[in-house]
Amino acid sequence: MVLTPHYTSNVKQEYEVKPTPLRYLGISRKTLLKFAVGVTKDGIDVLGEIASKLGLNAKPDELLKSMIDDALAIGIGRRTSKGMGRMKIENWE
Repeated sequence: MVLTPHYTSNVKQEYEVKPTPLRYLGISRKTLLKFAVGVTKDGIDVLGEIASKLGLNAKPDELLKSMIDDALAIGIGRRTSKGMGRMKIENWE
């Protein structure tokens, strides 16, 4: 994908415009990706503390999965306002 902005904050006159193509990595819809997430014992303990402080009845691993699901649904990377970078977990292993 390519985005070519023409105007930047330092352009004052039309003849000063210097379009610069910006290339983005694009991945087709419905592409399956595999991620590995590693969490230390201390990290699991902190998640447990967060869950108890928030009054959540969730195990630390469930809280972590929920946080990852939410982050991917919001979107990662650039152009998330255009719907890009949004993902959903199909399967937890």
